Amino acid sequence: MSIKLKIISAAVLFFVGASLGQAVTNYYVVPINTGYYPPFTNWAMAATNIQDVVSRTMAGDTIYLTNGHYYLTGEVVIATAVTVKSYNCGATDPTNTIIDGNNYAGKPVTNRCLNISAAATIDGITLTNGVVTDNGGGCIMSGTYGVLTNCIVTGNLATNSGQVGGGGVYVSANNCTITDCQIVRNRSLRWGGGARGAASYLVLKNSFVGWNNVVAEDGAAVGLGGRDSVLNCTIVSNGNLGCNSIVYFIGTYAIVSNCVIMGNTNGAPVLTRENVVYYSNKVVNCRIIDNHSTGTLVPAGGFLSCSMLYRNCLIASNRATGAASCGGLRVSANNTGTVESCTIAGNQGVTAGAVYNDSSSSIGFFYNTIVCSNVGGTYSDMYVPGDATSRFFYSSCPTIDLPPAQGNLKSGPEFASFSAGDYHLTADSPCVNTGTNMLYWMTNAIDLEGRRRIDYLNGIVDMGAYEFMRNITLISGF
Repeated sequence: MSIKLKIISAAVLFFVGASLGQAVTNYYVVPINTGYYPPFTNWAMAATNIQDVVSRTMAGDTIYLTNGHYYLTGEVVIATAVTVKSYNCGATDPTNTIIDGNNYAGKPVTNRCLNISAAATIDGITLTNGVVTDNGGGCIMSGTYGVLTNCIVTGNLATNSGQVGGGGVYVSANNCTITDCQIVRNRSLRWGGGARGAASYLVLKNSFVGWNNVVAEDGAAVGLGGRDSVLNCTIVSNGNLGCNSIVYFIGTYAIVSNCVIMGNTNGAPVLTRENVVYYSNKVVNCRIIDNHSTGTLVPAGGFLSCSMLYRNCLIASNRATGAASCGGLRVSANNTGTVESCTIAGNQGVTAGAVYNDSSSSIGFFYNTIVCSNVGGTYSDMYVPGDATSRFFYSSCPTIDLPPAQGNLKSGPEFASFSAGDYHLTADSPCVNTGTNMLYWMTNAIDLEGRRRIDYLNGIVDMGAYEFMRNITLISGF
């Protein structure tokens, strides 16, 4: 009996081991090849149709696309956890490896470029000219843990009229990643002209997002779902024809961190959905500069609402020209937000230059923040109704009487060079060493340029986004 059990166990181990050790296969695709022949496992017999190869793959396989232009007659459906990667003399080549949706005026059928329903990786490819009446003109990612890396997503269109979108990329699965990509010149009717997260835990990082737009709704550049992250991205020159927003927080607990949001038009650079409680979206360590908004009540710097948090940000040189608009942050009625260690300066608005509270029900808390040198038609820096000034702590604004007992200052910060857009503090600035260290995140924190918030000399934080660094001469040899 024991001998039979050992034999059975050995057989099971053999089959399990064979399954786990199964060799992966490399497949090859070229734009033109008269000698193509299955199974497409070398360059000589490489396929010319991407879908023909994808349909025969197993998880773990790699499909290499040589540089060239691949015109589609229908979307490529990837339902297996494979890698699709460009290849040019051993290196990836996204600029010259192009998957083209092949949509043109008068074509009876439109299609996106890629439909990915598995944990696949797309590496080093341009996705262009995809058009759908659904979501994700360039690519839809509906497989958990999908990855889009080192890609160029450009010239795609999504025209779904529902609350979806994603002109370039639409992500409907959890834990997907878009990294080191260029998402440019895409368009959607609604929510996310460049990219749209519609699930949770999307990470968009180290990418350039520019010249995208939406026609009728929010998120000209990016629409974020729950717990999504935008990290180390440059978001430039996107436009919203509906005059709402550039980056739109649709879900909760999302974060935009270490990004530059600059030169965008016709929409608030950042907006979170209003009148929904318990939102905890964050904008951290960002430069929000030189944006222009034309919509009524739409701020050029961003919305502070629904428990929105801005921390360690520079909001500067933004301009709003719509009716009753403000150049910096708007606090919507019946909403709450928090600003910590920010510099809000050099903004222009029709009503208020920097901060506009819609009413006494607009609750904005400010800590360690500088608000100055803004230009508004009615209020140069801030419109703060009722007792809202009581929500300012260790902040500076030369045009508003903030409670001095709460560590506030009514004095200019003495920037290094306001005219040159240099918002660092000088040695004589009253904002140096006058902030509060009591914010829970302040220990070991850094400023907008990565310098220690609490210096070694006096251990007190400065107001604003930048810490003043003193030059220290060390003398040794005694």
